[in-house]
Amino acid sequence: MRSGFVALVGAGPGHVDYLTLAGLKALQNADVILYDALLSADFRALFPKKAKALYVGKRCGRHALAQQQINALIVSHAQKGRFVVRLKGGDPFIFGRGAEEVEALREAGVEYRVIPGVSALNGIAAGFTLPLTLRTGSNEFRAIQGHHLPEDPQWWQDLARYRGTVAIFMGLEKLQGTLEKLLEHGRDPASPLALIESADDGSSHAFQTTIQSILALGYQRVGQGPVIIYLGDNVRFMDAKSQSFTNLFQEAPHVLAAHIH
Repeated sequence: MRSGFVALVGAGPGHVDYLTLAGLKALQNADVILYDALLSADFRALFPKKAKALYVGKRCGRHALAQQQINALIVSHAQKGRFVVRLKGGDPFIFGRGAEEVEALREAGVEYRVIPGVSALNGIAAGFTLPLTLRTGSNEFRAIQGHHLPEDPQWWQDLARYRGTVAIFMGLEKLQGTLEKLLEHGRDPASPLALIESADDGSSHAFQTTIQSILALGYQRVGQGPVIIYLGDNVRFMDAKSQSFTNLFQEAPHVLAAHIH
């Protein structure tokens, strides 16, 4: 039996337009595709008819399969000589648990390749003209996850004093406590804050505010999609009206045609 192969493909932040050419080529040659939640239905149109497509997505509190089961599925199909594509939202190595899947492949002796994707970190921000770095503003950034934040007061003091852009993944559930901790350790209540929520269809919604306003008024979710929280002066630069590829292609074809020809 021929040896199988696995491609861990970053699909980008939800919409098919963000998939790279390398990712598309991998999909077109796949025998088996294990795909995530948070990907629009348009991705299914790219799956070859010969490929076996398996949904293994995780949403908050709702997991189709545990991570160990996903690892076992990837390895099992590869060991049967198949070309397996593990299609992951965003980038496999940015809060994507790609390293855990690579560890399972290494232990099983399965060949693999990681195909990076546009991370939600910068892909979602760019859709609303929110620069993570700005030469005349905050010229660095930091990404953290909001599920399990440290208790160490020094860690909180450092974060409160940090003047780069802070992106908080998976932080909505504990948002109030996180912001209160930042204020407790010296953060300015007027610090700019943005919450960008992604929907299943690949669209996004942005809410531009400040720490003090969000603590006073709260945040009303648009749907059930993931939310990334951006904190820092660069938030002032953003445009809360989405400028996604989808809007451009659908709403201004004559502009595109003029540039192409």
